[in-house]
Amino acid sequence: APAAPLPADGSMQSSPEVAAAIADVRSDSTPADICMFGYEGKTKIVLKYSGKDGLAGLKANISDSEVHFCLLRLVTGDQESKRVKFVYITHIGQSVGGVAKGRAAAHRADVERLLGQSHLSFQTDDMDDLDEVRLALQTSVAAETPGRDELQGGDQGSAA
Repeated sequence: APAAPLPADGSMQSSPEVAAAIADVRSDSTPADICMFGYEGKTKIVLKYSGKDGLAGLKANISDSEVHFCLLRLVTGDQESKRVKFVYITHIGQSVGGVAKGRAAAHRADVERLLGQSHLSFQTDDMDDLDEVRLALQTSVAAETPGRDELQGGDQGSAA
């Protein structure tokens, strides 16, 4: 069963391995820290990649001609205080057509419900935007402010 229900009208579906990959990333007892989903057809969300290599694995498996929805697990803090943070990443490749971009935008909230709570939501069309240090810093800041920050990739300023 999915982690959270998709629309009851059947406008989206997910494959069975989706819920298992999400559970692995969210679990403290598994090494998985990234799962990436995409479309099979126009409305079915399927697992494209899962692993324990974080953003490096994500970048190695992403395609500029597809839409990807990703859940990333980061550990922030220091030796005294480690905190787990989750980042929801929507990557819409630069070669994706206008209709597919619109469909992804319409499905983004449904996929976010499927993935569950995140500390930061990040949308981009350029994988170079996903600098792990910057994401970790933004996630730490988001956790310390009321609500969760919504970021659109690109000109977000420097994390230095």
